[in-house]
Amino acid sequence: MGLSVSPRYDSLLAKVITHISGSSFAAAVRKARTALSEFSIEGVATNLALLQELLSDNKVQSGIVRTSFVDEKLPGLAAAALSHPHAHRVAAVELYPGEEALRAQLAGTVVDIAPEGTELGADGQLVVLEAMKMQHVLAAPDALRTVRNLVSPGQVVATGDPLLVFLRTSVIGGESSTATIDLDRPRADLDEVRQRHRLTLDEGREAAVAKRHKQDRRTARENIADLVDPGSFVEYGALAIAAQRSRRPRRT
Repeated sequence: MGLSVSPRYDSLLAKVITHISGSSFAAAVRKARTALSEFSIEGVATNLALLQELLSDNKVQSGIVRTSFVDEKLPGLAAAALSHPHAHRVAAVELYPGEEALRAQLAGTVVDIAPEGTELGADGQLVVLEAMKMQHVLAAPDALRTVRNLVSPGQVVATGDPLLVFLRTSVIGGESSTATIDLDRPRADLDEVRQRHRLTLDEGREAAVAKRHKQDRRTARENIADLVDPGSFVEYGALAIAAQRSRRPRRT
């Protein structure tokens, strides 16, 4: 009782697999929805209500949906799921006039949080959450000033938990900063990713390439370039590194 599932682990509780003797997909969907309604899980939030709403959709029952269906319907499905008797309710936060609460969009561990009184522009980093060994940045929706921090680094939070309270500073000036965002402005995080990818290319490893050529040898990328058509080579996991941090710096 009272145990919270750590976001460091897969929170899967059960799988529901339904089977019918006929060929009606709609009947299989209805059977799955009935099975979900028979679940009784207490003490921890689940997505049962969301799944039931999803299986109640006529398009899902017909089997004619696109891969973007869930993304397009998720806001409505989530709102409908909240009306279920056992739907998870988010914690209330006492707010003063003008204040808003930033809530966790997923369960995770707080890695970093902006100090109280910090002023940020739109898209500024407010909170960093870690879940399943991946970090997620919660950005400022507008120019704002943090007022009160409700969590601290190392704390585990659930989806919907309040993280901090902020006040939009753009409201004071009478104009939202989101209206003046330059969509062509390079993002710092994307620039960092591009720079890391550049370091994996021959042009980003001049010393290593020169050493290779001095030995009358070619680089792996030069060999690949002779084997495939220009522009046809697709590389996955270029930023993966070998487990050799104890023997050499990460940059090498």
